[in-house]
Amino acid sequence: MREKAKKSLLLRIGLAMATITLLAFVGMLSSVIIADTTEGEAAAINQAGTLRMQSYRIASSLTLSSQSRIDGSAGHTLDLISGFEQRLNSPRLTGILRSESDNTITNTYRLVEQQWHQRIKPMLLGRIQYGSKALTPTTLATIDLFVEKIDKLVGLLEEATESRIQFLRLIQVVSLFLTLMVAFYTMYLMNTDVLNPLRALLNFTQHVGQRDFTIRVRHNSGDELGQLGEAFNVMAEDLSQQYDDLESLVQTKTADLERTNRSLELLYNTTRTINTSTPTDRGVAILRKLVLASAQASGKY
Repeated sequence: MREKAKKSLLLRIGLAMATITLLAFVGMLSSVIIADTTEGEAAAINQAGTLRMQSYRIASSLTLSSQSRIDGSAGHTLDLISGFEQRLNSPRLTGILRSESDNTITNTYRLVEQQWHQRIKPMLLGRIQYGSKALTPTTLATIDLFVEKIDKLVGLLEEATESRIQFLRLIQVVSLFLTLMVAFYTMYLMNTDVLNPLRALLNFTQHVGQRDFTIRVRHNSGDELGQLGEAFNVMAEDLSQQYDDLESLVQTKTADLERTNRSLELLYNTTRTINTSTPTDRGVAILRKLVLASAQASGKY
């Protein structure tokens, strides 16, 4: 049963079609999943980029407030600090971190968050509270290092996105390659196991139509067309035997009919001789005819 299933033409073609469908489904599904993931990562990259921009705005606000005595400058700086914290805790950024399998990205984000709460934010609030007039080199260096950490986070997110895109390309290339391989195999299978056997069966029917019962189908595989070819060969053998038997029967009946005709002809001639000749002549004529008929029957004449 298993051997027949392995040789089944319909099963092989069905498996090939199912494989092509499965590969196409895998390609489309992977595209949808990775596109959805990269869309979230793009939003996270954009959000992380705004952290960098917000850091520069805070530094710029502190610089301006230290160089001039504009009312409300401290409030503006506090608004920028609050905006930075909102961006840092934005679901666009924290949501992608929960689904990210790369611990490096999560650790970098935690480091940025920790540095913000433990160093940058207290330092900024202290300067606003105590009214420091100028940004010291140490403060600027601290902010620059903090921005570098943000840059690293943005770079890691971009690398993760690019890695997923490359993985999607790999899946699509492999799926396309496998699809082409299965398609070529299906074409080869159709040519060798479908078209060629069908041509052989068509040639068989043409010869049988011309009463050539010596023709045989040479496709003897165990698939459906092979079984059909074997059935055609058995049919041709039976037809050939029946045709030979019929010819032999016709020859026998023809020979019997010829003998019957000769017997009737002899009887007719004998009767006519008896009616038209003298007794002696009739006896001689009848004897000659009997001898002639006997000779014809034995094949001497």
